[in-house]
Parts: sequence; C-alpha cells; structure tokens
Amino acid sequence: VTVEQANAARLSAVLRRLVTSPAIVHLVIGFTLASFAQGGLAAFTQAYFVRAFGLSYGQVGLLFGLSGGIASAASLIITGRLTDRGAIADVRWHAWWPIVGVALSIPCSIMAYTVGTWPIAVAWSFANSFFIGWFILPTLSALHKLVGVRSP
Repeated sequence: VTVEQANAARLSAVLRRLVTSPAIVHLVIGFTLASFAQGGLAAFTQAYFVRAFGLSYGQVGLLFGLSGGIASAASLIITGRLTDRGAIADVRWHAWWPIVGVALSIPCSIMAYTVGTWPIAVAWSFANSFFIGWFILPTLSALHKLVGVRSP
C-alpha cells in the first residue's frame, strides 16, 4: 500500500462518516441556514439604511464597519466562553447557544427595520449582529469534537 492509497482510504472513511452521522449533517444544515440568514441581513441592511434614513454609503459603511466588527468580535468571544463553560456540564450547549442566539436575533432584526430613527435602528442592528453570530463557534466546536482529531 502506497502513502497515497493510505491517505485516500482515510479520506474516504472520513467523508463517509461526515455524510452518515445525523449529528454532523444536522449541524452543517443549521450552520448553513444561519449563515444564509446572516449574509442576507448583511446584504440588505446597508441599502435599507441608505433608502430609509437617507444616510450616505460612506456613513453606512463607517457605522456598520465599526458596529458590525465590534458585535462580531464580542459575539465570538462571549459564545466561546459560554460554550466552554456550558459544555463542561452538558455537551448539548453546543446546540443550545446557537438556538438561543438566533432566537434572540429575530426580535432585534424586526426592531432594526421598524423603528423610526437611524441611531435606534443601528443599536438594534448591532444587537442583531451580536446574537445571530452565536451559532458560529459552538457549531464549529461541536463539529470538531464529532469528527475528532484522528478520524476515523
């Protein structure tokens, strides 16, 4: 057996495990759906602020560049810590934190698009960005744990 054959055999076993594990499949589907929602909101929000509040693209870029960056960084740091602490007691917190975050992001998103002033809308949009990012680290952490260091 050559090195290439051994590596191919390992790769096929890993791929088989990825597509046959219900937990991995569900995590990937959830991650994908949350990513689509997050990306769709990101694409829509800036144009909405230009049209609804008359802000320039420069103002919107500055507002969302700063607030989005801060919200994303805070989201990753906090959910990383929450997941580490929660998973010690119950590994299912890898799934609960994304559910909680996405659920909390929904009313924030609704508020961001229904309030009448742009500063309040930016604050709600910040909260939305913060909470919707809660799916990233717990899901990736769960996937790493399920796949393992030396798969299969």
